[in-house]
Amino acid sequence: MKKQLYTIIAFVGITLVSNAQNVTIPDANFKAYLVGNTSINTNADTEIQVSEAQAFSGTINCSNMSISSLNGIEAFTAITNLNCTDNDLSSLNVSSNTALSLLSIFNNNISNLDVSQNSVLTRLWCMFNDITSLDLSQNSGLVFLQANNNELSSLNLANGNNTNMIGCVTNANNLTCIHVDDATYSTTNWTGNDFNKDAGASYSESCAGTIGIEDNELESTFSIFPNPTSRMISIQLESQTNLVILSSEGKTVATLSGASNYNFDAANLENGVYFIQSENGATQKFIKH
Repeated sequence: MKKQLYTIIAFVGITLVSNAQNVTIPDANFKAYLVGNTSINTNADTEIQVSEAQAFSGTINCSNMSISSLNGIEAFTAITNLNCTDNDLSSLNVSSNTALSLLSIFNNNISNLDVSQNSVLTRLWCMFNDITSLDLSQNSGLVFLQANNNELSSLNLANGNNTNMIGCVTNANNLTCIHVDDATYSTTNWTGNDFNKDAGASYSESCAGTIGIEDNELESTFSIFPNPTSRMISIQLESQTNLVILSSEGKTVATLSGASNYNFDAANLENGVYFIQSENGATQKFIKH
């Protein structure tokens, strides 16, 4: 009797361990694609193990497969290319896919896209969706964007890398202002077939609603140079003033106090757009590259 009980407990234990090793993939079409891909399903069984997902560092191309959910994609932490175009997706979570360089999601029903964790993303195709706001300020490697035919009313492209853009298509949206590193540069250089925006949209270095702090560039009470910078930045004030340095999302990354002139070392900051704000609310922008 004791032996029989022991056998049952051991069997249950094995079953639980086995289930824990499998990736949960609720969409049958997505699962069929993954299971049928021998580069992913290396043991040729009917499930995708977590170890298999984590080991795969190639391309997932599941376009035009009537997929309504890509749940399970988060287990593929090393993929570099994801193509899920022409499906029935309403949401997508790529926050764990930190090696992702190419992302193609066009012609779905996605309304929200967060790529803030995809720091090595270089190309993004997200046209023909329902996206209302897109923040690419953390994607300092981005060189190409195609986001036309969405519902965009907010687009932040100020990531310190705009001079390397080879294409930016944003027409057929609700944009009036596109936040960029340098408005003059984008207006002058972003031309031709690979660059297209609505006639009513303009490039600006300060678009309301695209950054996490209030757009409050008062009459300047201090100067900063060089700008852009790769490391040191000199801040000259009219009088002793406390300062905070904010990310484009409004998060405090440094505080400066007790002086009228500062030399700030930005070497440890990630590339992107930052704001220096004085205690009276005056704000100056600088770019770390």
